Amino acid sequence: MDTVGNAFCTLRNAQTRGFYKVEIPFSSHIWDIMLTLYIEGFIRGCKRKASQTSANKWTSITVFLKYDLASPVFQELHRISSPGRRVYTQSKKVTKYKGGLGLFLLSTSRGVLTDRDARGWKLGGEMIGRVF
Repeated sequence: MDTVGNAFCTLRNAQTRGFYKVEIPFSSHIWDIMLTLYIEGFIRGCKRKASQTSANKWTSITVFLKYDLASPVFQELHRISSPGRRVYTQSKKVTKYKGGLGLFLLSTSRGVLTDRDARGWKLGGEMIGRVF
């Protein structure tokens, strides 16, 4: 199962319906992606929900969606690399998306980074998705 694709689809569907928060299953990779989206201003926030049986285990992530004058902040949230087709890029080939208004999400050796951060660190990696 593609957990990142599932998370992206859940976020798109929730924003289409006008929800202000949505829960998605926890994984550390998705948590890093949500933190990056929060830092870049595409969501209002996110928090981890702990298991009721074990305090050290996380079960889900609550994502608080962001709207600008009743319209969703991101119009496009698209998965690039999938489990059956991994897409990698070199640091020199990391480009701006939509002239810098959107961003690419990359999984690098330093964690999940935006295209701007990856160019700054001169890192390439797996292209997770694009956001606009």
